[in-house]
Amino acid sequence: MRLKLLFLLFFVFSSLWAQPPHTFTTPGNGTFKIPAGVTSLNVECWGAGGAGGGVNNLVSLFGGGGGGGGAYSRVSTFGVTPAASLSYKVGAAGAGVNGADGTNGESTNFSTVIALGGSGGKHGNTANGAGGAGAAASTGTGTYYSGGAGALARTILVTVLSSGGGGGSAGTAANGNNASTNLLDANGGAAVTGGGAGASGMTLIGGGNGNSGSSPGGGGGGALGLLGANFKGGNGANGQIKISYTCPTYSFTGISAPDVCISSGTTSLVRLTGAGLPVGDYVVSYTTTNPSASLTANATVNIAGTLEFTATGLNSTGSSTITVTKLTSEACFNDFTTGNAVTINVYAGSVGGTINTPAAICSGNTSGLLTLTGHTGSVVKWQYAVSPFSVWTDIANTTTAYTSGPLTQTTQFRAVVKNGNGPCGEKNSTVSTITVNPLPTLTTTGTINPVCFSTGSQTAALPYTATTNTPVSYSIVWSAAANTAGLSNQGVTSFAFSSGGGNLNTIAIPANVAANTYTGTMTIQNANCSATQPIQITINATSVGGSINTPVAICSGNTSGLLTLTGHTGSVVKWQYAVSPFSVWT
Repeated sequence: MRLKLLFLLFFVFSSLWAQPPHTFTTPGNGTFKIPAGVTSLNVECWGAGGAGGGVNNLVSLFGGGGGGGGAYSRVSTFGVTPAASLSYKVGAAGAGVNGADGTNGESTNFSTVIALGGSGGKHGNTANGAGGAGAAASTGTGTYYSGGAGALARTILVTVLSSGGGGGSAGTAANGNNASTNLLDANGGAAVTGGGAGASGMTLIGGGNGNSGSSPGGGGGGALGLLGANFKGGNGANGQIKISYTCPTYSFTGISAPDVCISSGTTSLVRLTGAGLPVGDYVVSYTTTNPSASLTANATVNIAGTLEFTATGLNSTGSSTITVTKLTSEACFNDFTTGNAVTINVYAGSVGGTINTPAAICSGNTSGLLTLTGHTGSVVKWQYAVSPFSVWTDIANTTTAYTSGPLTQTTQFRAVVKNGNGPCGEKNSTVSTITVNPLPTLTTTGTINPVCFSTGSQTAALPYTATTNTPVSYSIVWSAAANTAGLSNQGVTSFAFSSGGGNLNTIAIPANVAANTYTGTMTIQNANCSATQPIQITINATSVGGSINTPVAICSGNTSGLLTLTGHTGSVVKWQYAVSPFSVWT
């Protein structure tokens, strides 16, 4: 795999910045995911306020008690793990109920940071209702404050200054304020920085529902029953969570990506490296030029300093530039304008192509021209194999044409093709089989049995002891001297050769060929191929007996005189003698 590498030092134009607080006010459960590189949070929680007490009577001098305020908790260096998801809950406010005690506010928590909810105020059906207790402060490492208590309902002048109790304030920079104790004041506890005030009780002639507490975490005011009946206390305020932290600067100094082979996929694994890549989860924003697209991808850094993401849609051949424009992790991000691009090549898959099949050849000859066509990519090498065609041997040839050396057995050839220097694998072409036909052989000394000079045509015989590969005919080309002497070349002549040997006895010798030893070349042929064999023949002159002299007569028991042969042609084979009647020669 060839990697296109670009390592450039650069400065990211954005810098460390404090993330504005995430404020959660909707009651219920949720999760909060930690951005990459963030290891500490500032966490603030407010518990929900309790509701004020209700009333249920026809004519009464009584009111419901105010609801208690929620507690406050803060941990300024709450340790976290990047990419972790932490659960939280925003406490729901206590609800006022007609003629009954107000319900308690729920606790608020972020992971292990907890702020309790305030208690509900008591009803004022038979007597002035007591105020609900403010939520107690938590303990441990951090800052914790209690909520303010709700006020007791009071009666000053019948039908004029009777009032439900005020709600308590949520805890904040100091403990929450309790509701007013002034007999002429039914207001709830006053707000302090970051906390909600308790609600006022009812002071209207004729009574009514209590007022709701202020956010976050204020207690609800108590109800007042004068000339009416069945009123409810004011609702408490919901709890609240605030999360703040400092975003790191995301940066990288190196970007690389491998080339793509469309036949095996259209994605490239892009790698970013640099000290500005802390552990965590990211969304990578990037663009590609071929095809033109703006995309995003999820990525996780498990080991700081290396981020990998999959660039997709690289389905157009040619070069394509991948540019990383932004790294985002939850609410933290950085944009990039320099040193943020890598160019890769996108290749079509390798195609092996087709090789022609030349005509069969005879053993010892070279193949016809083998030509590769219909391929995609460059020729890496050629290969050949012989029966059983399971082992391939490399041939150092990178062109699209090839002619073999001399072949002695049927051989298969193929080309190996690869497109580009990247991830596209090698592909084999079709196989071309060169059929190699065997040569016929004739086991012989090549010496034709001699013949005598003749004034007529005659035949000679060539002894042989074996044949292979089924010869079916022969032809002879005599030397120039033999042709001059009268030996004529013999064309293709069919003959029934025996594999076990015999005599090739149809060699034509024309008339009047002068006595001598002559040479030539015999070509033996089978159905497909031919082989040559040097031959020679001796033509002897005609034999002449000659004359023997007659020595003088001798006496019985003596040896003859010297007998001398003269005027003969040929070699003396033997001498013979005969006695009367001279019919039997010994």
